[in-house]
Amino acid sequence: MPRRSGQVSNNNEQADGENPVSQDPVKLDKTEEPKQNKLSMSSLKDLAFLGRLTRKEVIGGFTFEISTLNINEQKSIMRKIMTSEEVDRLLDIRPLTLSFSLRTINGVPLADLCEDTEIISDEDKRLSVVLGLQLSVVERLHRVHEELTKTSSKEVGLEELKK
Repeated sequence: MPRRSGQVSNNNEQADGENPVSQDPVKLDKTEEPKQNKLSMSSLKDLAFLGRLTRKEVIGGFTFEISTLNINEQKSIMRKIMTSEEVDRLLDIRPLTLSFSLRTINGVPLADLCEDTEIISDEDKRLSVVLGLQLSVVERLHRVHEELTKTSSKEVGLEELKK
């Protein structure tokens, strides 16, 4: 926005019982360029994905695409964990986290790989696919997710804040 200048003075002279206010005409400072809106829609999209990392991991000829999680995904995981039975909580954390961070297998979205036609929600479909994988595959993919999360924290500078 262009810089504008004006001047207000309070004269002690009374005109018609009012305090007159004099004002210089508004002047535009043409040396200053109009400021850009710093948070445009593309900037907000960039901000939402700031720190998001994705990696492709090949295991046994299958390409798994894994990414870091946003706050809504983290909340969904916590909500599901907190509603689980105590014994199941520890066993469900990794598969549930992986069901959110594992985006595709060989380019196919995880929810599309669910064969159970009775499952309706995408979250449950993704979890069903992960629960059908071998433990060794889940462990390896979960390690990849943890590495991505650590790398993302370093890139954004969260590790420096912890020190």
